Amino acid sequence: RTSMMYYVSVRAIDNAGNTSAVVTSNGQLVAPTLTVSVAPGSFTFDGLNVGNAFTSTTRSVVVTTSLNAYNGYVVRQFATSALATPTGQTVPFYAAPYTAPTTWSGTGFGYTTSDTTIQGSGDVFAAGTKYAGLTLTQPGDIVADHTPSISGTAISNETFTLTYKVAVPNNQPAGAYAASIILNVSAIY
Repeated sequence: RTSMMYYVSVRAIDNAGNTSAVVTSNGQLVAPTLTVSVAPGSFTFDGLNVGNAFTSTTRSVVVTTSLNAYNGYVVRQFATSALATPTGQTVPFYAAPYTAPTTWSGTGFGYTTSDTTIQGSGDVFAAGTKYAGLTLTQPGDIVADHTPSISGTAISNETFTLTYKVAVPNNQPAGAYAASIILNVSAIY
């Protein structure tokens, strides 16, 4: 386990059967490691218009994690705002909640994840085919994780894909809409 001191004790027995005193090391600490990358760091949806039925092609980011935390990690996500223009026009989040994602229908700004075992609850996002709206509440919803205990080999370059989609009604005011999405990876030692 990481962040835990390990001691080694040895004693010797010679050919005559004499046993030495036990000698114990001063301890070795397994240092925790965590490396995360998100690519791309930003993306732009296609312009929404009659030609694409006011629905953008999806955009994806890949979260890659390497670490040696004994109890794995969680990736949480929240948005700092809805998609909005500088003049205050907004696109609301997709209506399906994180606890009950749905096959895309209707309008809004939503996401899906490739993680099929979030918190051991089964494939609630149906292998990335069901969507939920983002949350504004910190620390955010868990969108990917690795919760089985790690013994021996550390996690190396484990990836999950988060895919985002936006659709608006045909009377949505035109403009440049933007939002920030925060991803937070927490190791569980």
